[in-house]
Amino acid sequence: MRTIEQYADEYAKVGPLAFRREHGRPALVGVGIVGELQDKNRGRSGTLRMNIMSGTVPAQSLVGRIWAVTKGSNGPRGPAISGGRASSNDIVLPDFTISNHHFHFRYEAMRLIVIDLGSTNGTYVNGARIEPEQRVPVPNGARLVFGRYQFEFLTAQGFVSTVAEVAGMPSAPPVVAR
Repeated sequence: MRTIEQYADEYAKVGPLAFRREHGRPALVGVGIVGELQDKNRGRSGTLRMNIMSGTVPAQSLVGRIWAVTKGSNGPRGPAISGGRASSNDIVLPDFTISNHHFHFRYEAMRLIVIDLGSTNGTYVNGARIEPEQRVPVPNGARLVFGRYQFEFLTAQGFVSTVAEVAGMPSAPPVVAR
């Protein structure tokens, strides 16, 4: 898993246009841990149950790490971008508070939405738990919680702009469709 600083180094080396071509896709940026384990009780599928805490605790293995929101080589076929603990997902989040098949991202009406798949610990968008199968649009900068991990969601443009800012360089203008 690469960090935002490693992407910023690449941005500085290859420039904004080449970087956008290679990495211009939405991303999850690790923020911290927001849940504590509940006496090691397991939910269905072996997922550890947890409670949301009042604050965020930075975790070295998570903070600033990037997960691309894109189809992966091990993920299932179809349009959904799957996420969860199992290695058969497009986005693999290896923590026992995250269900094997926890969530999906889908493109609908030119925007990205997140769908909780009935996970043990739920999915939160900007602090609100979403119902299983509920389709919730995810704007740039939204805080998402899967299991006990909190992420900042960045659109493709948001990701490139954030990397450019960390690199201390200007961001390339957005690509305009003709």
